[in-house]
Formats: sequence, structure tokens, C-alpha cells
Amino acid sequence: MAKIEKAGNFTGLAINYSKYRPNYNHSVLLAISGLFEKTISEIDFVDVGAGTGIWSRMVNDLGVKSVVAIEPNEDMYYQGISDSSNTNIKWGKGTAEETQLEDQSADWISMASSFHWADFEKALEEFHRVLRPNGIFTAIWNPRLIELNPL
Repeated sequence: MAKIEKAGNFTGLAINYSKYRPNYNHSVLLAISGLFEKTISEIDFVDVGAGTGIWSRMVNDLGVKSVVAIEPNEDMYYQGISDSSNTNIKWGKGTAEETQLEDQSADWISMASSFHWADFEKALEEFHRVLRPNGIFTAIWNPRLIELNPL
């Protein structure tokens, strides 16, 4: 069994993450996608800290214009490329603080179960730079024991 050497290092875990991590709630996806002034097919989406691309593929399947998945961990990055091979998702290496994306190139930036690893202030500055006017940033998590969650 692979051991995490420090918080946020998923090296050696990508295959099991890909096999066993469940999808996010589809109702949450639909609710967020309803916040945009543009139609879904006009939205350029970026998934930062994409892991193996679970959320990226869900958003892609919604029918957005484009999906870019940004992932800093090599194992997760290559597993994500493999898992997304039958999609148009483009993969890039980067972090929340340095996405390597062009200014005002996205309508929607999301971090799914990964925003807690970021330097919040630097990440939000980066997202502000990358988002177009009226763009939206969302941070979501995929809790397992929702019955116990008071929210």
C-alpha cells in the first residue's frame, strides 16, 4: 500500500483513486451550471487540482465548450490523461497559485476536493486573473457521510 509522505502528496495512489473514488453529486453539478449567464455550450471550464479528472469528466459530459484539467501531481496527471482518453479534455501541469493559463481564458474555474491544499490568497489572485468578467469560481467537496453533515 502506498504511503503519503506529506499532506497533499498523492504519489502512488492514482490507480486506486481512479478505481474507487466516487463521482460528485450530479444535482450539485446542475445547480452550479445554472448560475451562468451563458449557455453551457459557451462555457470554457478549468478544473484545478483535477486529480484523475472525475469532476473534469462530469463537467465535460454536461456539454461545456472546453475543459482544461490542471494537476500538479505526476501520478494523478498521467492517470487523469489515461482516464480521459476518450474525451476532448486538455491536461496541463500547474497549481492553484500558478495555473499556466492565459489571462481571461475561462468562464468557470473549479477546485473539487482540492481547494484546502491551496494558498487561498494566491490561488484567488490567480483565478481572478484567469477568469473572464462574470466568471465563477467554485470549490466543492465530495463528503461521504452526508447524513451526519449539519449543512
